[in-house]
Amino acid sequence: MASGRRGSIPILFEEGGKVLLARGREVLSRTLVPRFRDGPFRIILRGHAGPEEAGGTEVQDDLGYARAKEVRDFFIEKGLSPESFELQTVGSRSPPPGLAPDSVEARKTWRRVEIFVSPQATGLPVERNR
Repeated sequence: MASGRRGSIPILFEEGGKVLLARGREVLSRTLVPRFRDGPFRIILRGHAGPEEAGGTEVQDDLGYARAKEVRDFFIEKGLSPESFELQTVGSRSPPPGLAPDSVEARKTWRRVEIFVSPQATGLPVERNR
């Protein structure tokens, strides 16, 4: 999550999967859902996929996008407004910072959604596939 500063919350997925893991659902429910209810925020969800998860850039982009959508749908189920969200994907073009690309930890961390928060009024939902 980022809002002027970066934080790290493990919102991870199974390899090749787009279903949010139970641990991720728990963390989001406990830490972010209560905060996001407090005001008009623009919430950018940026999905990632590992290069070994899917063949080709387009498929990796689709998987990253599906993960961002999964997190957005989770927030909507918890009562947040769909108009608060912008979805993005970077597929495998943005490796996890500070990790050797071929390490086990990096392969887990590729499977993530980054959350960026801007304290501005919401608008129409924005979905960017690329």
